[in-house]
Amino acid sequence: MPIHYRYNTEVKPPIWTKRIVRGDPDVLRGIGRMPLLTPNNGDVYFARCLLKHRRGASSFQALRTVDGILHPTYQSACVALHYIEDDFLWIETMREACKIKMPRALRDLFGSIIFHCHPSDKLNLFQLFEDNMLDDFRHTHTKQGLPANT
Repeated sequence: MPIHYRYNTEVKPPIWTKRIVRGDPDVLRGIGRMPLLTPNNGDVYFARCLLKHRRGASSFQALRTVDGILHPTYQSACVALHYIEDDFLWIETMREACKIKMPRALRDLFGSIIFHCHPSDKLNLFQLFEDNMLDDFRHTHTKQGLPANT
């Protein structure tokens, strides 16, 4: 019944009134709203991305399977299907910055990339450039007589 009618509380007494359908009626069959999600929501966001674009998945494992390969996360399945970008652009940005920037500036750039650009594998991006970003800390520790690996 809610598909064709709505409960109108604007009139007294409240009554059921016929819904006004605007646009394509096939599109308007669903009732409800999807909550706003961003890549910061993690697996929930990527699972929804897969559910919206893939048809016929019969299980969560089938949803993560791409070309016969079961991916460990929904995010990696989205990358494999090219629903989201891989981190090539952010890796190249950090590589270029390593040539001309100081460690403090690299940490600032890394923070901006993480916060604003939502790379798909944040940990890997950090591990690739960890040495460059921590160079000044290692230098300071070595000068103070502390081991460089702490």
